[in-house]
Amino acid sequence: GVENIAPIVSSLLRDLRLCVYFLGGYESFLDTKSSFDRGGISDDDCNIAMKLAAMQPYVVPYEAIQCILLDEDGNRCNNVSREEMYEEFNASIVGLCDKSNSCHGLGIVRGVDRVRKMLYILTPIHPDILCSHVVSAVRGQLQLPSACTYRGVYMESFPFICCDGVSVGIGSDTMKGKDR
Repeated sequence: GVENIAPIVSSLLRDLRLCVYFLGGYESFLDTKSSFDRGGISDDDCNIAMKLAAMQPYVVPYEAIQCILLDEDGNRCNNVSREEMYEEFNASIVGLCDKSNSCHGLGIVRGVDRVRKMLYILTPIHPDILCSHVVSAVRGQLQLPSACTYRGVYMESFPFICCDGVSVGIGSDTMKGKDR
């Protein structure tokens, strides 16, 4: 007879797709020695987080990009202070959109430097598209998969959620807007 196999939970598949996307493809995911099964992503050594931490983020000045925060219903939050906005964006997934609100892809806000007024964004989007088309970062309800973060004994060196005085020497490129 045919076994009754339960489908994989959609949130686990979404986490896999996001990790594969930010790592640059399934082959890069396999290179981390991580695996995926009905229980989700297995990465006890935080290899996905280490690979993401080693990637070069784009350095985006606050004034070069409009930050838009959406509520649970997809409506724009207009009653949020600038400081609250950056707290919400820190360590989150954002849509990188053009003037017509078309999304060109996703990014991870790896850090917010409030002193230098910069966002540090990881994305596989080609730099030419970022610089010539992207004018806004939209934060919705999509959550960063736990496999993209350091957990357990690795938490002390967590590269995300850095709020003040990010090191200048992290090796990143400054994104410059076309019209700015």
